Amino acid sequence: MSKTASLLIVLSISVLVLVLGKNLIIPFVFALLIWLLMRKFRDLLDYLPLFQKWIPRWVKTIMSSFLFISIFFFLGSLVKNNLIDLIQSVENNPGNFDKILKQLSDIFPFDFNTIKNDTEISQTITKSFTFVFNSLGQLVQQAMVILLYVIFILLEESSFSLKLEALVKKEHNLIETKKIFYKIEASVTNYVGLKTLIASIASGISYLILYFTGIESPFFWALVIFVMNFIPTIGALVGTLFPTAFAFLQFGELGPGMIILTLVGSTQLLVGNFLEPRLMGNSLNVSPLVTVLALAFWGTIWGITGMFLSVPITVIMVIVFSHFPKTRSIAILLSEKGNIEAK
Repeated sequence: MSKTASLLIVLSISVLVLVLGKNLIIPFVFALLIWLLMRKFRDLLDYLPLFQKWIPRWVKTIMSSFLFISIFFFLGSLVKNNLIDLIQSVENNPGNFDKILKQLSDIFPFDFNTIKNDTEISQTITKSFTFVFNSLGQLVQQAMVILLYVIFILLEESSFSLKLEALVKKEHNLIETKKIFYKIEASVTNYVGLKTLIASIASGISYLILYFTGIESPFFWALVIFVMNFIPTIGALVGTLFPTAFAFLQFGELGPGMIILTLVGSTQLLVGNFLEPRLMGNSLNVSPLVTVLALAFWGTIWGITGMFLSVPITVIMVIVFSHFPKTRSIAILLSEKGNIEAK
């Protein structure tokens, strides 16, 4: 009973710290992920003979830093400018919402105009859009904080090994600790890399569909689809619904929105159910049920940013727990088929 009580107290304190300290912890977690990706990019440069032989490590670090900083600023300016334009576009066509409701009422045996009159439903729809875009906007606003963390992590990187050796005296424990880190690095970068490829394919095809449909800012909506693909289970659906809903408001007709819903939705379905399993395989080694539970948990305490981080955090938990006898059983429960490696 005392052990159970102690465990519950520790878990409660941990959740409380995660909730209260999310404004500090979330940017730091993103910074760690970016740092791991920068390390991976830097290692990939060594596959080029010229870089491996003639370019020093610090130059490759600067190159990878410049690449990721450029991506951050490009995406930040793109989101900011397009959001302003899209909001103005909706405000300039206030009657399109009424047209859509009328068309829906003509097709289905339900008076959709009651949705407009129902303040609670209208507020729910508005809050759903506002929640997602505000979350994305906050993430962009935190870009400077994240980049600041990344810079300091890079400055500390050279002394990590020395500090680790000073902390872990036994050679066997030191080897095990390094093994855990390299396994986390490989798993996380592999997941992000494959997910980036999958999301790029889905968003690339979606961009062509959106462009030929005539929706405003098709690249922005393709970017939304790309980003949402990093949220497991529900991300692809949400990424499809947003350009669909905007198409209804832009055109004031069901046709373009239904085309987007059908074609982009089919693309997401094919990519998510056929391409992704073949590329990912069982490399994550995380149970589908655990993935959904992790999505719900991290989404509850950290919002949409927690949904993005739910899979990487769960992967790290499986790896770390598998290396300690007392937590090995937890790792087995979190894993896909109970197979964990703790060599």
